Amino acid sequence: MKTSYRYCCLKHKKSNLPAGLEKTRFALLLTNGSKWVNGTNLSYYFFEVGAGSYVKNEDGTTTWKRWNGSAKEKEKVRLGFKKWEALGIGLSFTEVKSREEADIRIGFMKGDGCWSCVGRESWSVSRNQRTMNFGWDITTTSRANGIDTILHEIGHAIGFQHEHQNPEGGIVWDEKAVYENLFGDPNFWSKTDIRDNVLTPLNINDVEGSGWDPDSIMHYPFEPKLIKKPEKYYLKGLTPKGGFSSRDIATVKKIYPKKPGRKLEKLKLMDTYTLALENAEQKDFSFTPLENRNYTIQTFGKLDAVVVVMEKTTNNSLVYLTADDNSGTDKNAMINVSLKKGKTYLIKVRVFYRKAKDPSVIMIW
Repeated sequence: MKTSYRYCCLKHKKSNLPAGLEKTRFALLLTNGSKWVNGTNLSYYFFEVGAGSYVKNEDGTTTWKRWNGSAKEKEKVRLGFKKWEALGIGLSFTEVKSREEADIRIGFMKGDGCWSCVGRESWSVSRNQRTMNFGWDITTTSRANGIDTILHEIGHAIGFQHEHQNPEGGIVWDEKAVYENLFGDPNFWSKTDIRDNVLTPLNINDVEGSGWDPDSIMHYPFEPKLIKKPEKYYLKGLTPKGGFSSRDIATVKKIYPKKPGRKLEKLKLMDTYTLALENAEQKDFSFTPLENRNYTIQTFGKLDAVVVVMEKTTNNSLVYLTADDNSGTDKNAMINVSLKKGKTYLIKVRVFYRKAKDPSVIMIW
């Protein structure tokens, strides 16, 4: 019997990290490089009427496919963002009306499947293009094809991979059955899609946590006779319980902790501030300029890091201004940005990799 499951199909990209990096450094950059800095307010945008793209048909003709969604579809996606934020994490989500302002740009192109960029991959996508798509009716009462699909795609957008590809799971697939199942309706995947999204385990360093979580929101459900081992899933299939698992919640809170309000260390011109951070750790600073001008912010030392500058508004929200990521290079992260007298800015530094005991600092001038 043909499955009714519809699956998220990620648009996999090759790593742009240079060849020859030390193994531990390379692994940590793959693991952490897609994550946002903690405390980020991620803005999202729904494409409006008129947005879309032409799709080539088998007979050589083209068909215009719209990207805008219905009011019900958009409301369901808003609910998904609220559910993630309600976990009490160090990320927040705000809908914006301009795609130029949006970190996450959402389309509803039917027939194009459901997918999302993984974390900060969206920075490399043109502002005119989608970073997330919902290609079937997500307003359905079916959890798997409705709200759980939405939570799954937002999970990708904040940096999480597919859990069923976790190498800790030790899944042995009936590859012939998997190909036959996913070649046809309702997914119509290519051999490459099936291999990349199901059959190929992730590198052990690409996954969070210490074990496989078959109930994760990032896990697909699978019908019987696709999984040979663990044997209990062969005859009965594998169906996550739905919603967030306890491990999902623990993991996202570890990576994006909800930090209590505390006094930040203030940067002063030409002073150096130590970045005694472990891999994947973050430190936030504040800076209030005494004059309007361009300022340079730079790290010094052997570390891979992203530095993000945000402006604190009058209502205490944070607006992203600019960032620099030096991952995989011999350069330091360096930003030149125009700042205004009397305003408060937050400089967030997330270290992806730093050799133990190597000194590293940040400075503004």
